[in-house]
Amino acid sequence: MALGDGCQASSLTQPQTVCLRVQVLMFYGMLLPFLAVGFGVYLYLRLIGTEQRAVIVAFVGGPLIKTFLIPFIKGIVTGALFKFFVRWLHGGKAKPA
Repeated sequence: MALGDGCQASSLTQPQTVCLRVQVLMFYGMLLPFLAVGFGVYLYLRLIGTEQRAVIVAFVGGPLIKTFLIPFIKGIVTGALFKFFVRWLHGGKAKPA
């Protein structure tokens, strides 16, 4: 039975053989992530170079800002909008509970 790319599979009782073309594709498929990481490291060292401190500050500062500062600002804005909405519903003055 033909697989469409010139490779032949054996009968059902025999284990199927993998043709050379499939083996080459599998090899390059396993090698590709390592090549991508190596190229990324090369680009980082080539383009960033002595500015590594700025990149580290950005990578550390970004999660800190996302974790603490943005929710803080969102809470203030949401609270102010809710207070404004309650005042509008009550006709200008929020009544104490």
